Amino acid sequence: MEWKVVGVEESEIAILFDDRGYETYVYGILLNLAYKKRDYRSARHYSGDLTSLGASNLKIKSARNPVFFHLFWIFKKIKSLLS
Repeated sequence: MEWKVVGVEESEIAILFDDRGYETYVYGILLNLAYKKRDYRSARHYSGDLTSLGASNLKIKSARNPVFFHLFWIFKKIKSLLS
């Protein structure tokens, strides 16, 4: 595991992150975007990438099946309309 430091000046705060955490973060954002666009193919692709990195939650698992993907999307849409 390789650690990277961001911020080189003393006045800046150094942020440490590893490659796996960064990739999980980026794929999570891409999965959220696929859900926003209601794009099952992209969601399935990014959920596979996240699963291979060891991430697991309901959104990731729902993206593996088209029925559960659309149900999850519908429930989230209803929740956002009610709030």
